Amino acid sequence: MKQFFPVLFAFALCASAQIGNIITVNVENDAVTRFLQEVTYTSSEDSSQVAAYNVAPPERRDIPQPAVIAIPDNDADSLLLTYAENADFSEGVHTKVIAKGTNEYELYNLIPQRVYYYMIEADGECVASGKIHTKGQVRMIYVPGANNIRDLGGWPTTDGRRIKYGKLFRGSELNGNHSVDSASLAILTEDLEIQAEIDMRATYNVGNGESAFGFKSNMWGNSSYPPYYYTRNSGQIPDHLQNKTYKLKWKREFDFIIQNFVKERNVYFHCVSGADRTGYFSLLLEGLLGVDYENMIKDYELTYFYNSYNKKEIIDTLYNYIMTLEGDTQQEKFNSFLVDSCNVAQANVDYFRRMMLEEYDLTDADADVNLDGAVDVADIGCIIDVMTGVGADPVSARNADVNLDGAVDVADIGSVIDVMATTARKIRDKTEYQEVTPYEEEN
Repeated sequence: MKQFFPVLFAFALCASAQIGNIITVNVENDAVTRFLQEVTYTSSEDSSQVAAYNVAPPERRDIPQPAVIAIPDNDADSLLLTYAENADFSEGVHTKVIAKGTNEYELYNLIPQRVYYYMIEADGECVASGKIHTKGQVRMIYVPGANNIRDLGGWPTTDGRRIKYGKLFRGSELNGNHSVDSASLAILTEDLEIQAEIDMRATYNVGNGESAFGFKSNMWGNSSYPPYYYTRNSGQIPDHLQNKTYKLKWKREFDFIIQNFVKERNVYFHCVSGADRTGYFSLLLEGLLGVDYENMIKDYELTYFYNSYNKKEIIDTLYNYIMTLEGDTQQEKFNSFLVDSCNVAQANVDYFRRMMLEEYDLTDADADVNLDGAVDVADIGCIIDVMTGVGADPVSARNADVNLDGAVDVADIGSVIDVMATTARKIRDKTEYQEVTPYEEEN
């Protein structure tokens, strides 16, 4: 992330340029979207259906769809693409250098359900600007040389909220048998701002015990909370659920996340392929946050789009065991496993939920039908235009189905009104959430 005054100056120059380029993109690839929308799982009795969706196109189904941006004046010696989530480019600014002669630039790893603003500079002069309206739910991450990386955010919970994007990332190894170069690592550290790593590989895995990011190793009891934790293997089979060694490993992994959240660090956790060890831990975290059975299983099976192995039957055993534990609800049973079986502090579980959950309301990005940067009566007018077929412009026609139920009707007008009337959820300030003291593991 970069913040600098030249961007503001360049944006001011762009104000006189044509700001009419609007890109709408579902950042989920087509296979993922169809899998999420068409498949229903209610219990372990249901057979896996993911294999039917693991077919081309697209060629790779473990990466997202990019926003494709046309590049004018592409014969310039210097081409820069700058984008941010606010119209004045005052914060959260990212810049990409574009090769001379590029006709279209593919911008990957955008957060779903957002509006981004971008501008293109050729030899220091702004030659184009516009907006990118992202759709979808799952945020897969494209990193050249790596596979099966995705944000844990976006999944809805049973209490009407959803997991925040941009805090926890799951994936495969970045060194060892599958290594990436410095440019790929920069995507993770600069674009995604990853600052801590949990390495779940075993001692027999190539590359184990060494952070691809160069993060320093963990030392339990060290008050500085180093940003790298090597677990020396993590739980991945049913027997591990009742094994005290692996329960201690899950506890330490969870405590490591808490310690780094207090330091305001985003965390990347992985094994070799991002499948079993990573999948087990992901399901424990999602269950603790209140994600329902169907969506936990779907997240696990998304890995099948990379390795054609991870089907629900593998993870159902873990889920079924958790359901035998104390608790009236699914979430309480996962809480029981982490707190009672793994000895995680309840205060840290509560802290984790506060840091990871947000209200699952329609966002401004969803309800801004005409993409003018505001949610207001003009958007309602656009929906009416689409419903009546009178004066509807292409932008409104693409975005008028606000609630994504497949129809443009009065329900979408109601959704816009709901967004207009919704007040911002109170966010705990830094002082309040740091009152929770992270649990320190003994040496």
